[in-house]
Amino acid sequence: MHSDDEPLTGAERARYWTVAEGGGTELLSARYITHAFGQHAHPTYTLAAITSGGEQFRYQGALHRAGPGQLALLNPEVPHDGSRAVEEGWRYRVMYVPKAAFAALDPDHPVLPYFAETIVEDAELAAAFVRQHDALAGMSSLAREEGFLDLIAAIARRHGRGPAPAPIGREPGPIARVQAYLDEHLAEPVPLARLAEIAQLHPLSLVRAFRRTVGMPPHAYQTARRVAQAQQLLRQGLAPAAVAFDCGFADQSHLTRAFKRLVGVPPGLYRQGTFKTLG
Repeated sequence: MHSDDEPLTGAERARYWTVAEGGGTELLSARYITHAFGQHAHPTYTLAAITSGGEQFRYQGALHRAGPGQLALLNPEVPHDGSRAVEEGWRYRVMYVPKAAFAALDPDHPVLPYFAETIVEDAELAAAFVRQHDALAGMSSLAREEGFLDLIAAIARRHGRGPAPAPIGREPGPIARVQAYLDEHLAEPVPLARLAEIAQLHPLSLVRAFRRTVGMPPHAYQTARRVAQAQQLLRQGLAPAAVAFDCGFADQSHLTRAFKRLVGVPPGLYRQGTFKTLG
């Protein structure tokens, strides 16, 4: 079995899988060298611990760098990218935790945490994060479920603020209308002129306003939403070729390129949830 505690040598490797904890938490364990994530956002909280090397990413208008002993805490729906911060790349573990998991920690007061600090120095909690991530790779058990709840509760208690602000880009107005149109016509080719018409803005003004409000331009938002839809279909067991067609990609190779750039693994590997060398 591949170990994230090994020296940073060898090929890029990754595993991506889903567990029942938290209502369907997704997990990524990976070692990347030259891979770079394109701009995207998750509907979930993104929690990560670097175990070797270093990663950098742009998030909320700033460049952040994370290394061993630190936790990266990203709020839902906020665009970000990711790439190596050091020559040898990085190795890390990630949990994509649904918002409902945090809300369920206190059913009487279901306030979602907001992580104002993106990179936190908390070696103790980072080590606990890695141990729990490892546990979620094994057989389901009562202890595993308890450990998951203890972990996210500790993260929220130590580093969360609340309540969370409204999601970026969903305020009423022309940009929200454009987003809604792109969501409703996910698999269709959409010309910029049509979006400008919906927003009642000049095309260039629309692109600038969309980027400023959402954090990425319309084409990047469309691709990210298509990839998110592809993830749902792949989890249902659909073949990548069928998923590519249903999500508006030109063909399976187009889906594979976009999917790997945003998710970190190709669609076939995501569907299988197994460790493999990335080619």
